[in-house]
Amino acid sequence: MPRREFELDVPTRVTQSALSILKRRWGVPMADMLRRAHDLSLLSEASFRRSHARLNSARARLAQPDEPTTESPLALLGALTAARDTGALEVVLEATGMTKGLLRELLGPSAV
Repeated sequence: MPRREFELDVPTRVTQSALSILKRRWGVPMADMLRRAHDLSLLSEASFRRSHARLNSARARLAQPDEPTTESPLALLGALTAARDTGALEVVLEATGMTKGLLRELLGPSAV
C-alpha cells in the first residue's frame, strides 16, 4: 500500500467498520492494514495492540467480511488457448517462463 495514498485513507479512529471500508478499497487483510498503519506511525503501539485484539476477538481474522471475489484471468486464458491452438504454446512458455504445470492449473488438465 503506497504511503501517501494509504495515509490519506486511514481514519484517525480505526474501527471494524473503517477497516471493512479500507479492505474493500485496498483488497488486503485487515491485520495487514493495521500493521501498515502502525509502520507508518499512524497508529501508536497501544492503538495497534488494541485494534489487533479487537480484530482477533471478533474472529474477523479467520473469516473477514468483504472478502474480494476471485477473478478468472480471462484474457490470459484466451491468449494461452490461442497459442496452444496455433502451435505457438512452446514459444509463449519459453518467453514467459511459465511451466506446463502452471499452464495445466490455469487451463485445466487437457491444456498441454
